[in-house]
Amino acid sequence: MRSEPSPAAKSFVPHRISALILDLDDTLIDTRAAMVEAGTLVAQDLWPDADPRRWRGFGERYCFDPQQFYERYARGEIEFMEMRRLRFEETRGHHELADVGDRFSTFETDYWSAFEKSQALFDDTLQLLDAADDAGLPMSLVTNSSQLLADMKVRVSGLGSRFVSVLTTGTYGIGKPDRRLFDHAMRDLDVPAAQILSVGDHLGRDITPAVQLGMQAAWLVRVDSHQSVPDDLDERVHVVATLAEVVELLR
Repeated sequence: MRSEPSPAAKSFVPHRISALILDLDDTLIDTRAAMVEAGTLVAQDLWPDADPRRWRGFGERYCFDPQQFYERYARGEIEFMEMRRLRFEETRGHHELADVGDRFSTFETDYWSAFEKSQALFDDTLQLLDAADDAGLPMSLVTNSSQLLADMKVRVSGLGSRFVSVLTTGTYGIGKPDRRLFDHAMRDLDVPAAQILSVGDHLGRDITPAVQLGMQAAWLVRVDSHQSVPDDLDERVHVVATLAEVVELLR
């Protein structure tokens, strides 16, 4: 994995950046850590007699979703609550934990409470947002989430007034990498595509569709993300290890 920006990130800036489209989960907010923590706490309540290693295992597997139920939701194939139930049952079965029946509703309530309390910004998030504000750059948030959940994350994290718009899968029934979400954001920002920088941690969801629409992009590959960077990236893609490196692209 490459942790330093690619040569393109250091030299190729074809247009002045006038606006940002930002991913939320695992770009601005450490969502994986919050999900693992919430899942672990709720598993402890649902299966108090289980081996504590299974509590943690439940939280980790529920977060990482190896069967990709979340991806099916993002593609519009299943509804949000169906995705949640399928994800829960697959994780429970994998760890051979007892069927809780109607207590799935309890899981949902307790999970969201624990998840809300576990929200935390990355250390470099405010550095980027403050720099964009200081430069007068409008920002739109585009996230594969329900509107209710996205609004909670933004509110709890204290980011509510930062964005021109918060666009979600729940609002439009489509998710990234569907380019229509980026089209909506571009209209909200009222800036030509070539002057927009899309920032996110996922190549396929955050970077590729933005570049296809003519935007620049900053692909966030944090040192602990275990992502591999291909050698044939479009020259408009800046590979960065921190959001502080994105700040440098705004200058």
